[in-house]
Amino acid sequence: MREFFSFGKSTDPTRRRKFVADKAKGSRQFLRNETQGAVIAPQHPRPTLISRGNMYEGQSPIDRTAKNRRDHRSRHRAWPRCARVLSFGCAGHRTFRRDRMDRAPNRGTSARLPGCSSTSVTTRTARRRDHAVALVRSTSSIFITTVAVLFLAWGCSLLRASHVRTETTPARWLGKNSHMKAFGEVERGPRGRSEIALTFDAGANAECFDDLIAALESAHVHSTFFITGNWAQRNRTCAEAITKHGHEVGNHTWNHLDLTTQSDAVVREEIARAEVLLAAISGQSPRPRWRAPFGARDDRVLRIAANLGYRSIYWTIDALDSVEPRKAPEFIIDRITSKSDAELDGAIILMHVGEKSTADALPPIIANLQGRGFHLVTISKLLQ
Repeated sequence: MREFFSFGKSTDPTRRRKFVADKAKGSRQFLRNETQGAVIAPQHPRPTLISRGNMYEGQSPIDRTAKNRRDHRSRHRAWPRCARVLSFGCAGHRTFRRDRMDRAPNRGTSARLPGCSSTSVTTRTARRRDHAVALVRSTSSIFITTVAVLFLAWGCSLLRASHVRTETTPARWLGKNSHMKAFGEVERGPRGRSEIALTFDAGANAECFDDLIAALESAHVHSTFFITGNWAQRNRTCAEAITKHGHEVGNHTWNHLDLTTQSDAVVREEIARAEVLLAAISGQSPRPRWRAPFGARDDRVLRIAANLGYRSIYWTIDALDSVEPRKAPEFIIDRITSKSDAELDGAIILMHVGEKSTADALPPIIANLQGRGFHLVTISKLLQ
């Protein structure tokens, strides 16, 4: 037995290679000859393995180099077989490996073992390192992508929460009304019902407001007031009195700007900011009633208003009470009452708060229209 283990330390390359090959095969005859008749049987049967030395028998050094390069391209051919041969080796085999490594001229390079190239070991280690790096990179990419998606969803939710929610158009607005234009804009109510809507824009001052409300109340008429947020803030009592007397409010933006010259963000802010204040003061939401200041609107402005849940309420007849030069009450009365019944049927009439001539002309106008059989209603009632 002692000679058997010492044989593994022999310096003869031929005998050493033959020893490794025959030991891997589990040859009893080889052990009997080398130990002078002593038979050492393996404790358990070993499988027949093919070492790299046998694989290269009969090949020139050039062929062996080419074969070695081809084996390096496959992870499951040369190196795993070599590893299995080494794993079944005996103590003498491992001792021989340590001795060869100690005698290697370059301590930084592993000694070449029988049937196993040091290049294959280095390549295997490099591949493992590359696979680990690739795994870390892919995991990091997935993590970064997930975080980016979560942040994007969070930002979108904040952006959507900062705007007023969009409401669908009420079904009554889309019924028999044949005068809706782009984005649901309305300039006239349905004909045949003898209904007229008196509307008042409030954005300048509140002069003669009490006279206006008194004239409507005495005639038992309910109207629609399109109010700017700035006017409601400066005339809070008047804004509260509108809903107290049974009238309804509409959104007329905050600062009464020409929205066609403003950016999308400003248009959105003008409408949304006015809505918050009007709902708080009057206790009534102005949505979906909205009128553009000066009547200035285009498809872009109408689209933004529609996305905020509003429909543009234009007009059929303009009393021209706010246009310079200032108009006398007689001019306003004649401009409205001179229209035929066909022109007035379903009409939306525009007048303004803060004009003394309007307050003075309102009682005769109401009396004339009611005397001709017309019902003066709000916008909501007109478009039902």
